Order: sequence, then structure tokens, then C-alpha cells
Amino acid sequence: MRPEKVDLANSPLVRTRARAQSVDELTSNIRNVCGDFEIEPADVSTGRVIGDVSTISVSRFETAIVSLNAKRVLRDKRMIRRDPGEHLFLVVQDKGNCWIHQNETSVQLTPGDMYLVDSAHSSEFVYNGVDARQVSIHLPREEMLHRFGRVCTGGIAIDRGIPCSWPCGRC
Repeated sequence: MRPEKVDLANSPLVRTRARAQSVDELTSNIRNVCGDFEIEPADVSTGRVIGDVSTISVSRFETAIVSLNAKRVLRDKRMIRRDPGEHLFLVVQDKGNCWIHQNETSVQLTPGDMYLVDSAHSSEFVYNGVDARQVSIHLPREEMLHRFGRVCTGGIAIDRGIPCSWPCGRC
């Protein structure tokens, strides 16, 4: 039996084993799972963050669970050249808040909100040291382009209160 209403702010979708570690260690783990990103810790003087990254399989899609208390995480043009954008990441905010900046837009995510991040474009995730967790479903970029066209690229906010906010009207 499924509950009618779940309070996502107090009912996490997943659990993690977040622990104190060096920024370099967590950055390496995120790169292995999600691609080339840089982490800026909330307290630069310590060089440490509390975080974790793990994966689960959702149907045929790799899914990353990323938990951290960093100031921000970014991916710039240089990183994209080293690690081409082969995926779109459907990010579900599970805990805490995050501002996502991509393609001259800024969106604040709270638990239950979603954003379709395009790995072929620069992006910045701002946490400001708040403990946050995101579930990131990795979708093959070429397949998504084939199915939905260019409307799914460049970064799209998906409001949790609206079943589909894509401008294509296909949903």
C-alpha cells in the first residue's frame, strides 16, 4: 500500500554513508561516477567535506546518489572538453537545498524538485555548506535527443507540482 502523501523534506528517497573526507577524495569518486566536476569546500582552510557518492541501477540507467556539504560543485568548458557531455542527468533533490546555474538560468531546488542537467553545458551547483543529497539518473544524451529533440538540452527545471514542464507539450 502506497501512502497518499509523502513529505519529501522529512522522508529521504535514499540513505548514504556520508563521512568526513578530503575534497580530492570525494572529487575523484564523483568523477568516476558522474564525470569531470570540481568541488569547492565550504571551509577552504580544512580542505575537507562531509560527503558520499554511490550508484544504484534503476532499470537500465545508472543512478548516482551524491551527498555533500560543499560550498559549490562546478563543471566548466575546460572540463567538458576533457570529458565530453554524453549524458543528461535527471537530478532529484532529496535533502537540503541547491541552486543550479546552467545556460544563464538559475533555479533553486528543494526536496522533491527536479532538474534535467545537460553535461554538454557548463553548470554550477551551489550548496553554501548546507548538507544536501541528490539522486541523479544518468540518461544517454543521444537517445534523449532522438526521442525528444533539442527541447531536452541546455538544462530544464521540472517543478514538482506540475507533471511535466517541458515546452514540447508531448507529455
